[in-house]
Amino acid sequence: MMIMTTTFIPCGAKVPFISMVAGAIFGGSAWVATSAYFVGMAAIIISGDLYAVQTV
Repeated sequence: MMIMTTTFIPCGAKVPFISMVAGAIFGGSAWVATSAYFVGMAAIIISGDLYAVQTV
């Protein structure tokens, strides 16, 4: 399960890329990059829970 959810982790290397894409698409809105960071964390939790339910 760890290997499957590792790609969603918003590490320090992904943060500038998330900010760059959010700034280019949404016109520099700071809340978009911040929410994308937290959506990534939520994706880890949700995918981990879904995988745990499937394996039981």
